[in-house]
Amino acid sequence: MSIPWGSKWDIEIFQGGGFELPFELYESLPDGSPDLDSPINFADGTTGKAQCRDKERLGSNLVVEFEVVISDNILTLKLTGAQTEAITVSSGYYDVFVTEPGTEPQMFVEGKVTVNKAVTSEAP
Repeated sequence: MSIPWGSKWDIEIFQGGGFELPFELYESLPDGSPDLDSPINFADGTTGKAQCRDKERLGSNLVVEFEVVISDNILTLKLTGAQTEAITVSSGYYDVFVTEPGTEPQMFVEGKVTVNKAVTSEAP
């Protein structure tokens, strides 16, 4: 999905399955929509950190920490099936911070998380 920097985007995680969500990063137009002609390509060595917590504030209970993979203008959040299986809440909040070499962390995207409980008892 294509989003501008600093967006709010709600996500849905299905318990027991792997989770992978790529964000294509673009500069924002004056109306807040993504400028698809202006991708944000990160410098080598850029890192990301993303967490889901049970409440919308620092210091609340950590639900899960995402793996963050950054390549060119795509930032991908990932969880394993074991990680999603271990989630015990039905909702929470997440945010993603990105740090380019020599800079301070910047918030890239944030939003609500809905966790859909598994029905199948064992994956094939």
